[in-house]
Formats: sequence, structure tokens, C-alpha cells
Amino acid sequence: FYFMFVFSTHLRTDIFSVPPPLWFGPHFLDNLAILMAKIPFWKNLGWSVYVAVLSTGLTLLFCSMAGFAFAAY
Repeated sequence: FYFMFVFSTHLRTDIFSVPPPLWFGPHFLDNLAILMAKIPFWKNLGWSVYVAVLSTGLTLLFCSMAGFAFAAY
């Protein structure tokens, strides 16, 4: 995770250099602008949150029903 955050602040040429950078760089806002231009980041994040909440809720529902059934019988 550390290198993911460090690499997000460097240019592509800096990331593939040898040795790779070990500390944060000055290009975070530039890389963020490129990210927002290339993919619909907020839409994808929204879908990820939706799937995570829905799957967690359904898991809790079905596991609670199964736990009740095991306890009752």
C-alpha cells in the first residue's frame, strides 16, 4: 500500500526508473486530473459502495435467519 500511495504522486517515467522512488513526489494533482479524465471514477466508486452495502446486508440477513433456525431447532 505504501508504494501505491508513493507511485500515485510520481510520473510514469519516474515509477519505472531504477531504483523506484521511495518518497512522495509533487505530481499528485496532475495524476488525479488524468484519472478523472480517463475513467468515470465517482460512478465506479458509487457502484462499488452499492455492491458492498447490498452484499453485506444480504449476508447479515441470511446468516441471521440461519442462526435463528439453528438456535430454534
